Amino acid sequence: MVKFHSIKIKNYRSIKEAVLNYESGVWHIIGTNNDNSGFKSNGSGKTTVLLALQQCLFNRTTFGSNIEDTYHLLKYGYSLQTTFTIKSSLKGKRTFRITNEREPLRILIEELVNEEYEDFGVKSIPQALAVIQDIIGMDFNTFVATTYISHSTVVNLIENFTSSTLIKSVLDFDSIYSIDKAVKRKLQEQIQISTTAQVELKNRNETLKVLDSFTYVDLDSINTELEICTTKLLHIDQSVNALRLEQLTLEKVNIELAIPVLHQEVSKAQKQLDTNICPCCNQDIIVDVENLSQNIETYTQRLISMEVRLTNIDNAINKLEELLSNERTAVYKDINHYETQLTIGTYKNEQHKLHSASAKNIRAEVIKLEAELKDSLAEQEILVAINNSIKSGAPLKSLIVSFCTALNLYIQQYTSLLSITYALIKAVPKKNTIDLVAIDTRFNKTLNLTDYSGGELTRIRIVLLMSVLNAIKTLTGVSTNILIFDEALDTLDVSAAQDLGVLFEYLANHEDKFIALVSHGKQLNAITFNGDITITKNDGISTITQI
Repeated sequence: MVKFHSIKIKNYRSIKEAVLNYESGVWHIIGTNNDNSGFKSNGSGKTTVLLALQQCLFNRTTFGSNIEDTYHLLKYGYSLQTTFTIKSSLKGKRTFRITNEREPLRILIEELVNEEYEDFGVKSIPQALAVIQDIIGMDFNTFVATTYISHSTVVNLIENFTSSTLIKSVLDFDSIYSIDKAVKRKLQEQIQISTTAQVELKNRNETLKVLDSFTYVDLDSINTELEICTTKLLHIDQSVNALRLEQLTLEKVNIELAIPVLHQEVSKAQKQLDTNICPCCNQDIIVDVENLSQNIETYTQRLISMEVRLTNIDNAINKLEELLSNERTAVYKDINHYETQLTIGTYKNEQHKLHSASAKNIRAEVIKLEAELKDSLAEQEILVAINNSIKSGAPLKSLIVSFCTALNLYIQQYTSLLSITYALIKAVPKKNTIDLVAIDTRFNKTLNLTDYSGGELTRIRIVLLMSVLNAIKTLTGVSTNILIFDEALDTLDVSAAQDLGVLFEYLANHEDKFIALVSHGKQLNAITFNGDITITKNDGISTITQI
């Protein structure tokens, strides 16, 4: 497959300078010609943008060049440059840059090697064009037929099926053997794709099992337990034991304050008894020995009682403190446990978020891989059927049979995608041609395709178009990421446009296609576009905006 990335346009027809990126998706090309007072979308430069790639690669376009264009190109010159990547099973991935210039006159072919582009060394224009054709694997007519779809292209698929440009691009091959080789190579590629997808799916699913094993921690329940522990601490501080400890501590303080006072009283009484001197005025007095002795004995007894009480209080305080300490230690142990659990839980939840995000991405990859595997296996089924048909009969007959085999399988696929339930379409191989047969399921009879209504017929034409393009890709390996519809869908009704939008979205996502639609009708409003390519012409100069 040839995947084009972008084209740089300078001084080509009405475009002074622009860049168009071939990003995958469905794009709406809108033109406005402010120089034209009539139909303002005509002459804006829409077709010029579409044909620039043809000019860059093949030095000519579908519409050729009129005298005015030729004069402009020769007088002012132009510069066109495109980059593209080619993937093949033999040479892997290769990236090229083609520059087609008129001043100086040259076609420069470069290949990306070691992060730098190297000149192919082509010396002449004819030689350069032959090299480009060899690189992309298709000639001008095949490239145009498979990338640029006009109204006449779609119409001719039914009115002149075998002689249409698309069909002739296949049936004009010199030999069936090139087809045979391409089919076998394609089959090998698809087997490799499906095998790789199966291995990747297995790895992704194993990773998902590990990521899904991480569970979310309920932090609210841990916080609840912490609150319970805090309440327990409050209850310990307000318990009977705590209150009793407070009372004993106060009593101890009072006793400790009273003991020195009593000692002082005993000392005074003893001194007075021993010296007959008043301790207050140091004067001799008559001592009442009996009374003093009794006081001393009373004070001494009280001191002994206080000291015993103090010892008992100390013992009680120690026991209460030990009891309360044990209670607090148990609660603090629980608090530390739950705080640790909270820290660990918070970390685990952060990890869970990361793992969930990773798992989400991996699940998206799994869905993509499963779709890729499904498509690859379906493609292998088609290729095997074609390969079997190739082995039967003469080259041209075998080629026609093979083409019809591929075509019918794709017709079946696309009629389902476009919800066509009213017609069973089949390509029937003849001696040197192909007939299209349609059975109307509503009346169970054979009809000419042109007998269907406008909207029905347009859907059938789109099915045939996409089926033919895929059959060509399967048989020859010829395909690009570009598909341009130039006013080819103006007869669509809104319902058909909606179904076609689903089909285009499928092609953009699964086949990495850049699909560009040009139309004057409003029916394309029913299609969801990835972006707009707006071309505005003022004073003869067209500018491009891609959003």
